[in-house]
Amino acid sequence: MAQIDKRVLRGALGYQGMTMAQLARRLGINPATLYRKINGRSDFYLWEVSAICQALDIPRAEQLFLSLAVTPTKQKEGRV
Repeated sequence: MAQIDKRVLRGALGYQGMTMAQLARRLGINPATLYRKINGRSDFYLWEVSAICQALDIPRAEQLFLSLAVTPTKQKEGRV
């Protein structure tokens, strides 16, 4: 399971002027789903990790995640 560094996430969201709800919408997922994933109650998919880093202008996922065990399946339609 990917464990996100919440301090880095909050800092990146603030820097981008984005809320968690806006990030969830940008990912095309429900905000409650994003909160579950951030709080470790659900796994991130690989496309979500990539999309979060892209949305927050984070060049390497290792800068946002404390560990990177992700679920590589179930791609969002239109995502690679």
